Amino acid sequence: MKFVLLAIFLLLVIAGEDYYQLLGLKRGASEAEIKKAFKKQSLKYHPDKNKGNEEKAQKQFQKIVNAYETLKDPEKKKIYDQYGEEGVNKHEQQQQQGGGGGGGFHNFQGGFEEMFSQFFRGGSGGGGGRQQFHFNFGGNQGGSGFRNQDFQEGGQAKKNNIFENTDVYTLDMSNLSRFYRREEVWVIYFYLPNGEGQKHKKVVTELAEKYEGIFRVAAIDCEDDEALCEDEFQVKRYPSISIYASRLSAEPIKYKGKWEVNDLVKEAVDLMEDFVIILSGFNFQEYIEKSKPKVILFTNKKSTPPLFKTLSKEFKGKLEFAMIRQSERQLASIFKITEFPSLIVAQNDQDFKVFEQDFRKDEIVKFLRQFAYGQKKESQQKGIQKLNGQNYEQCIVKGKDLCFILLIKDELELELISKIPNKYKNDSISFYYGFLKQLTSKFEVNQRESYAVIIKPKRQTYTVQNSIETNEIIGFIDDVLGGGRTFKKMHSTFRKDEL
Repeated sequence: MKFVLLAIFLLLVIAGEDYYQLLGLKRGASEAEIKKAFKKQSLKYHPDKNKGNEEKAQKQFQKIVNAYETLKDPEKKKIYDQYGEEGVNKHEQQQQQGGGGGGGFHNFQGGFEEMFSQFFRGGSGGGGGRQQFHFNFGGNQGGSGFRNQDFQEGGQAKKNNIFENTDVYTLDMSNLSRFYRREEVWVIYFYLPNGEGQKHKKVVTELAEKYEGIFRVAAIDCEDDEALCEDEFQVKRYPSISIYASRLSAEPIKYKGKWEVNDLVKEAVDLMEDFVIILSGFNFQEYIEKSKPKVILFTNKKSTPPLFKTLSKEFKGKLEFAMIRQSERQLASIFKITEFPSLIVAQNDQDFKVFEQDFRKDEIVKFLRQFAYGQKKESQQKGIQKLNGQNYEQCIVKGKDLCFILLIKDELELELISKIPNKYKNDSISFYYGFLKQLTSKFEVNQRESYAVIIKPKRQTYTVQNSIETNEIIGFIDDVLGGGRTFKKMHSTFRKDEL
């Protein structure tokens, strides 16, 4: 009899997946070991690591999610250890029949990339201080839905992010794609949130604030994301900093200098791509005869300033960048330059325009765009229009662009975002507004305060921003354009004849 029972048990186990093997674990693994193993295995199937093989990677990711969901739950784990996968399936069927929820992972409607990032959205998921997401793949509390508590020890809420409300970008499993697709230098701070980790917070924060828009400063909490630090980035000593070039194949630099902003800046700037020509009497004539508009910086610096390196990459192929040092007085006199630094855009040595604003990146970019894209394109303004029956389908159903809708109580609130659309005139996003009282059914059914929505018409998905403060809206749009934010499947929102 014992032999028969043992044989039945073995058949049940053999018939299904070996969850321990899938996660690379031994039986009896602790909750912490299960969590770490799951993250480690998940990294192998990240969408950016499986280009051209997404379907296979997604199926494998689903398997390890199912294994994790079972082994992290004490009751399911006990059933699995006794009766295998079949036993767990029967247990879940009984729960569903009893009204215990269900659904879960297989009901997700988005693509693999969205699926992966949203599963881990329970992490910090974005820049310091950005709105966080509560994501559930389906089911009630008693079912198998995934909540943002999944990765908290003992079921407790995630601890505070020490870089909350700073310019330091919090990197975790949910937004790893941004690192994989980087186009600029990244400086990553690996830390544990203890006294030693807090010790360098000021330096890292200052670095991020001063060089925002020039290179990316990010941080990973290696207590929460040990697998990410150790397995993906091969970092096992904390606190530490590694610097990554924009060229994806380049080896990272393990920073070993002083914990001072200027020292860190030097290392990061050395890795930045530089498309700036140093002009002198020997090459000036050849340069000035080039057909593209020429951006020339007159400076007393010996090396190319970081901001100018950044601009030379952003406008590569559209503008020619060069630098003239203060010692080249004859060249400076051609353009009547007496102050350093000075910036001009020249067609030739007779036709040029001097930049007269503050040397801030946003002001310089605005100045350069009129030459990079032509006066006509620059003069076109992007505004916000009222959503009506004529433009409804373009926004909601058929549009190629992202569709931003501001749902407001009165038109006075339009002033808050009046200048925002023009900030995105070169991006594929259109801007509309409507009134809460006019719409009998909304994206957020119980929402009574003004809010914003961005829709992906082709995918029929949308995401919501509850605050309509200018900075929050800009952050919201930037997140979406950068590939972030959680999108929900469209439900019945409002009808065309309601507009």
